[in-house]
Amino acid sequence: MTINWQQKDNIIIGSCPEKTEYPVNDAVATCIEQAASILDKTIQDESQFFLLEWNKTKCELSIVVTDTSKTKDSEFAVKCHFDELEKIITSENEIEWIENVQVAASNYLTTCPNFLKFSLIAVFTHEDRNYCRLL
Repeated sequence: MTINWQQKDNIIIGSCPEKTEYPVNDAVATCIEQAASILDKTIQDESQFFLLEWNKTKCELSIVVTDTSKTKDSEFAVKCHFDELEKIITSENEIEWIENVQVAASNYLTTCPNFLKFSLIAVFTHEDRNYCRLL
């Protein structure tokens, strides 16, 4: 799995060229690992959530640490654009791909040592931050 990472200010941006389920699982794990590796910089006193946000329009996964209200994000974030998924996700299979991303995230978080060192609640959303699913 190759993700090309670049840093712009405090945002680490990646691009994933893969389009099948298993490489996407690996890419989600790589994104989580990237975000978890900078948790010591991102956690603030009011931090509560490790928020994974799927933007279905852009086929982009964003990961940020945020507060209880999910309105005050840390200054550091990780974003990964899934280049090839844009070409194959349709309105008919969109929910299936959202679930694939969510399950991949949930599975990886249970074994991610950099994440497990901290007391954050991992949540996932693909619509509105007020409607998150617990991972």
